[in-house]
Amino acid sequence: MSVLYFLTFLLLMSSGMIFASFNRESSNRVMEVMLTSTSAERLLWGKFAALALIGILQIILWVCGMAAFGAQIGSSFCVQALQSISPQLIGWMVLFCALSFLLYGTLMLGLATRFPYLREGQMLLYAIMAPLLLPIILLVPFSQTPNHWLLVLFSLFPLTA
Repeated sequence: MSVLYFLTFLLLMSSGMIFASFNRESSNRVMEVMLTSTSAERLLWGKFAALALIGILQIILWVCGMAAFGAQIGSSFCVQALQSISPQLIGWMVLFCALSFLLYGTLMLGLATRFPYLREGQMLLYAIMAPLLLPIILLVPFSQTPNHWLLVLFSLFPLTA
């Protein structure tokens, strides 16, 4: 469950960077200057790819930091926990993190382009993040019954999967 909380935290941070970045640039008129040298589509996909790479770098740094911290304090818990994760599970986590970043990142990108100022889009920002946080909040009460109909429903809906 701690891996789930960790990945959700990083997803929120990475996709939130997209929203904050576009709001800063649109309020400073930097976006208009950049659009004179390139197309809007190339600019959006370039920023999206760059922020995705920053998010991946954050994940790598956090995992390495956890392993180094565990080794520093003499606890092998962090190292053993990281070694107990199978490579196949890591592959699935990377795939689902990439797809969820693509989904939530494009939602943030659309929200940032629709509402150029942070205060206007902030209420909708919480509405976009609620489906991501709801299954995590309900995971603890339903941990004894993983095949509960509500959790199955959440796994079928893309925003909560």
